Amino acid sequence: MESKTVLILGLGGSFLFIMLGIFNLLPWTIAGVLATASIGAAGLLFNYLSKKKEKPSVIREKETIFMVPGTERAKPLKIEVEKPITLVDQAPVIDEDDYVTYEIELEEGENLKGEVKADGPINVFLLTKRNLTNFENDEEFWYEDGDEEVTRTTIDFEAPKNGKWFLVVENIGEEAITADIRLHVV
Repeated sequence: MESKTVLILGLGGSFLFIMLGIFNLLPWTIAGVLATASIGAAGLLFNYLSKKKEKPSVIREKETIFMVPGTERAKPLKIEVEKPITLVDQAPVIDEDDYVTYEIELEEGENLKGEVKADGPINVFLLTKRNLTNFENDEEFWYEDGDEEVTRTTIDFEAPKNGKWFLVVENIGEEAITADIRLHVV
């Protein structure tokens, strides 16, 4: 059953019980309890079905978190824990009207997350190769993520396919700035 359908049925059931209570076809206390239970059950089922559909995350590293006691000896229980991989952790000085570029290779479904902050105004763009070329040639371009005319921004991008993207941090101020760039993949 579709998770949205469950939620709609739960809300419909709740509405039905409320109407039965309003028209005195059910005692109001019973109608109220049934309406609340209908919403609660639908919410729980919706949550369960939503999580069931989620794509498993990319596992980076396995760690032993704790031991499960056995009869004669304990067996290690492996729990897979996703650990972010740091791609960029730098603070370059960017001259006036200049920019820095970072090439980032991602696999489909990987999330690029991070923050860029500077002591002056910047543009931050996450670009495809084609849009990077357009940017470098002062032509019209589109960015996947980023911000314009800021001193701080966050990056939160999920790769729609395997490929390379380019993070551009451009100094748009009138003097050199330092940009603190931190990016990781989860």
